Amino acid sequence: MNIDFHTHIKLSKKSSFSPKYCQEMVTEAKAVGLDAFALTEHFNTSNFLEVYDYLDSQFPYQEDYYSVEGLKIFPGMEVDVKEIGHILIISRRESILEMFHHLKPHLEENNFIPFSDLMNLTESFDVIKIGGHPFRPGTPLTQHEPEQLKRLDALDLNGKDLHSLGIEVNQEKCTASQRN
Repeated sequence: MNIDFHTHIKLSKKSSFSPKYCQEMVTEAKAVGLDAFALTEHFNTSNFLEVYDYLDSQFPYQEDYYSVEGLKIFPGMEVDVKEIGHILIISRRESILEMFHHLKPHLEENNFIPFSDLMNLTESFDVIKIGGHPFRPGTPLTQHEPEQLKRLDALDLNGKDLHSLGIEVNQEKCTASQRN
């Protein structure tokens, strides 16, 4: 299965949700050969729940994913942590929505949840935890303690990072982080 684990379905955190843009994302995902993607919209995007309300009203949810024109969309969210960094959380719809409600007090930048507290919260759910763009200069995860980083299931190297930093640089950073 070809799957993208880091996908946003809104143009920006402040933009309104657009069903038309959502459809364009589905069409593009299928055109590039994806079978599925994890919907990891930022948890503090405006009207986060509107995205799931739309999916619930338009598409069947079965076996822990939305079925959209032959494409599987797995629920998720991208969470900013207090110490800097983004964590991708992928799980069942019910778990994502429940975790979102736990995170409501942490939507503002001056009150983001500490990394360790987020990891503790996720332990109550069956989730995949991925460190989003861990080497990006503006939101690096490298300042976190190695023991905390080991609580993640994977690291995300997306196209933007591979293009801006280079494949070799990202590979070396991944290898170095595994040694720690």
